[in-house]
This record gives sequence, C-alpha cells and structure tokens, in this order.
Amino acid sequence: MKRIFLSYAGCDAGRIGPLLKSLEHPDFEIETCQADAAPQDLRGDAALAFRQELGRTVARTAITVCLIGEETHKDPWVAAHLEKSFQKGSRIIFMALPGVREAHLPEFPQARRLVFYPWDPGRLIRLIIEERGKLYDNAP
Repeated sequence: MKRIFLSYAGCDAGRIGPLLKSLEHPDFEIETCQADAAPQDLRGDAALAFRQELGRTVARTAITVCLIGEETHKDPWVAAHLEKSFQKGSRIIFMALPGVREAHLPEFPQARRLVFYPWDPGRLIRLIIEERGKLYDNAP
C-alpha cells in the first residue's frame, strides 16, 4: 500500500480536515505534516525535533502531495517538506486547495517551472494511484 505525505501551510491547517474524507482510498494511506504544530522559530530544539519527525515521515512515504493556498509560498516548513521529498526522490504533486484560483508556488517548484492543478479530489486520487515514472506530475 502506498503511503502519501500531505504537505500544506500552517495557515491552511483548518481547511485540511474536511478534505481528507474526499481523499480516502483503499490503495493508499495519507500522512499529514501537522503544519499547525510547526514551531514558528526555525532554529532551536523544537525546530530540530520537528525537522527530524518530518524526515522520518518523508522517509516512510512514496509521494508528496503539496496543497496550495494563497500563502503556501511563504511557509518555510512547506519549503522544508518539498526539499526533503526532493532529496529522497519522492514523486511530488501540487494541487490547489478548494477555491484557490491564483497562488504562488514555493521557490522550489517555481524554479523548476512547475504548476499546480486546480482542486479535483478524483484527479488527485488517479494521479496518486498511477505509476507515472516522473518525479513531478506538474511540469508544463
């Protein structure tokens, strides 16, 4: 069974819970980043512990799904999720949260000229299940 890492900005944490039900599928399990528990300071013991837990979570998962909101590009922990996923070689899918039509991607995907899909849980499930052989599903 595939394990999926769901990355999102801390400011969007309240929007994620209701979406999880629409993403349930017998072929995969979703692990979330617990962005609302991320320390504000990127240094110090709490940040180190959070970063280590993030590394363990990414190590257990095959695909990272980054849900994009209006402020995602400003969240340094999303950048850390994407960096760790890229270093591991995980497939990465970018999809907007419901209602988001325009947003900036974090620096990492912007530099690779990636785009995000509009919110479509059925499409996201299909993208997760399909074996694509590509690191990014969002290259133009």
